Amino acid sequence: IYTITYDNDNSNTIMEKFLDIKDVRKMASNMITDENFEFILECYKAEEESGEFQGDWNPGDINKKQDLQSEIETLGDNFWADHIIIQLLSEHFKINFIILNSNELYDNPNIINISNPENKKYIILYYDYGCHYKLIGKWNGRVVQTIFDTIPNEIYELLHSN
Repeated sequence: IYTITYDNDNSNTIMEKFLDIKDVRKMASNMITDENFEFILECYKAEEESGEFQGDWNPGDINKKQDLQSEIETLGDNFWADHIIIQLLSEHFKINFIILNSNELYDNPNIINISNPENKKYIILYYDYGCHYKLIGKWNGRVVQTIFDTIPNEIYELLHSN
């Protein structure tokens, strides 16, 4: 992830920084608070009980907020991003996410819209069951655009056709 910080009048760049997966995992783990920890852990436990849990870690082994934060921060395949982590990243980066879920039973994908009206940017992901999230981009004539100021018409139509 590439970030730019501007001065107050948006005319001069103060800092440019590239974030790697270690940084992003740390940001997500920092969004786990005393207020949301129990709810998030209960969601993972419910996924495990229903057979939908996909992690290589055990939610039953988590006893405190720091345990979950450590699990998120650990690099490797033990913990993969999911809808919960995407929601936390949405809050951290102040960006909306639209997730298109593959669905073999229907012609159109199932859509999850993680949006806050205060956020003015969008990232679109495609979640292919049995795989992982794939970033959606659109060729704008120069580069593949992956952060959008408005929802592309094709996605907007999908959102409003369900």
